[in-house]
Amino acid sequence: MGKKSVAKALIKELTQKSQIWDDAAALSFYTLFSIFPGIVVALSAISFLTYSQLTQELTQWGLSYLPTSVQTTVFGVISDIMNGPSQSLLSVGFVVSLWTATSGVAAIIRKLNLVYEIDESRNFIKIRGTAVLISLLLTATFVFAFAVLILGELLNDEVLSILEIDLKHSGIFTLLRYCSGAFVFILGFMTLYLFGPDQKMRPGEVWQGSALSTLGFSISSYLYSLYLSHFSDYSTTYGSLGAVIGLLMWLYLLCFFLLVGAELNHLARKNK
Repeated sequence: MGKKSVAKALIKELTQKSQIWDDAAALSFYTLFSIFPGIVVALSAISFLTYSQLTQELTQWGLSYLPTSVQTTVFGVISDIMNGPSQSLLSVGFVVSLWTATSGVAAIIRKLNLVYEIDESRNFIKIRGTAVLISLLLTATFVFAFAVLILGELLNDEVLSILEIDLKHSGIFTLLRYCSGAFVFILGFMTLYLFGPDQKMRPGEVWQGSALSTLGFSISSYLYSLYLSHFSDYSTTYGSLGAVIGLLMWLYLLCFFLLVGAELNHLARKNK
């Protein structure tokens, strides 16, 4: 079956069946309760690096991908985490946070098995172990991608001192920033697609779904931010819960395109 046939099958799957839409809603709920423990895990790992402003700059970089109306609330929660007692990688608090963070990943694993039409054969311990591995890989990917931005900062300082050219306010630095963001999402989606389902996958079988998920989520997230900025204010309708509703909708977009990418991978693999 050619690429056009796979595309038609994907469109048919999205328009004639509601499973993906409903599963995305369920996943967004799980992710909402897992994202902040995941932040604790990431910040605990980052605290071992020597760059003094890394945590603050990493937070600002990550928040820049959220809708503007949601950033303040999320930043407040992260600030509370950062100002609270630090947790070493071997502390009980860190282990509890890692376990809680993996609940969302475990839910994603179950949904990916449904998309791939796979019966789960792993026991509870193996599933949780896989979820922990994926969580750690996602954290490592996130930190590595941000290191690229740090190198960009250092490069900017060197170039500025030598040539008096400020890359930070040029298109080069902006391009580097967005490329690093795309890099994070593509590798993140590939990690979930490769290690999540109870079936051996190869990178060549998941890259197209990862690219589609990244593209679809990036565009929809940008449009959603414009919508919140110019056409709707959740705080007017929901009061103090408005930011939480906005974050939940943003997570829904993320989970939806995660499942869409998995469906594309499944259709392409099944119709080879």
